[in-house]
Amino acid sequence: MHILTNTTPIDLGTVMGKPRGVLQPGRWLFHDRNAFQAADRAEPGSVLVSPYIDAPDNMHSPLLIFYAGAFGDLLLLTPAIRAFLEKHPDIKVSLCTTKLRQQLFEKTNLFDEIVDYPMPVGRASSI
Repeated sequence: MHILTNTTPIDLGTVMGKPRGVLQPGRWLFHDRNAFQAADRAEPGSVLVSPYIDAPDNMHSPLLIFYAGAFGDLLLLTPAIRAFLEKHPDIKVSLCTTKLRQQLFEKTNLFDEIVDYPMPVGRASSI
């Protein structure tokens, strides 16, 4: 994951003909490739991309699954998440993904929390 810090709005373009919107100035947590794609769309000199490292020190920490990939890849991850939860039922698990992908998981009770992607950096520490 990477932190993208932007000082001016970034037009995120379109996906499948639909606008992705505009990323307002701030510090945002992004999946690696997406951070650099957004930075590439920014005005020169208005963005900084830096690594984000925040590894849990034990298995009692909350788990944040951060996913911005394809629908199928996320769906195929579901059995692994269920198996993990069977072994670690007391761990809080949050999913950070786009609004469109959130619809797949809203009624599954698989996650304790589903949050919007990209996530403001400060939000990650409250998970």
